[in-house]
Amino acid sequence: MNRVAYSYSCLMAKLPESLAEKVRALASTIPDEAILNDEAGEKGRPHDSHITVKYGIHTTDIEEVKSLLASQPPLKATLGRTTVFWNESIVLKISVQSQDLARLNKLISKNLDCTDTHPDYKPHITVAYLKKDEKYPYYFQDHFTDEFSGIEIELDTLVFSTPEGTKTMIKLNGKVASIARELRIATRLVAGTRSLIGVMQPDNSIKAVYCHSESYRNLDTLKDYYHSRGAVSHLVDGGDIEFLDENPEDLKRLGGSPKHYRSYNEFRESRTDYMFLFIRGHWFDVTDHLPGFASAWEKQD
Repeated sequence: MNRVAYSYSCLMAKLPESLAEKVRALASTIPDEAILNDEAGEKGRPHDSHITVKYGIHTTDIEEVKSLLASQPPLKATLGRTTVFWNESIVLKISVQSQDLARLNKLISKNLDCTDTHPDYKPHITVAYLKKDEKYPYYFQDHFTDEFSGIEIELDTLVFSTPEGTKTMIKLNGKVASIARELRIATRLVAGTRSLIGVMQPDNSIKAVYCHSESYRNLDTLKDYYHSRGAVSHLVDGGDIEFLDENPEDLKRLGGSPKHYRSYNEFRESRTDYMFLFIRGHWFDVTDHLPGFASAWEKQD
């Protein structure tokens, strides 16, 4: 097995071992035939679960990095549901929300020479690399789960890895006051997880309703309780809702009229925390853009 030669150094946050075990357990439930492996062993099911803080760092001097991080406290993060990145392979991942990680990413970029291979920082935990399947292109949704949603973790150990593969642990034990952290906690108490719930019309336009809170669990509720055309129409025709109740008759309305979008792409431009779409009797989570998703349905008679 040949190790991949990287062009830059990387800073990663090491997961608590109890969480890393759960991530590996989830990966183990995926059939081997769906796993995309490579000769270097960099894909497949990762064994060293982590959250990348910054890739593209030029320096290999660990003391320079330690000096920059000397006053940094442990990082707080909140896990979300499983989603995917779609590129040459399908990357099944756990979404991560963290102002601390975003702040540290910016700190590294500002103070060290870096090449931004991924300018938009999207922290996540990779579960597994999956093969593409032309016959069943969205089979990976079978492996989506909310079991990690809402879990709060503390990250107190970073790993600095050079292009040659030398890895050094860095403990975060600084005492810097984190006002942003307190603001984040307060914000989470008053703000819900928002979503748009849409229904594709015969002309491929989309009628949608806004849901203000608790949307992390909406997909299961939609599939279990809003599978009939009558229930779906009742949901979107009545206007915005506070949250998605299991009983369509008990929906708490916020007022307003259904929103109309001329196309799937226009619908996707109205970004919220979560996005769900009903097409030809099936509910889909379309929060993360899937290339060709809408056109695959629009081409059908």
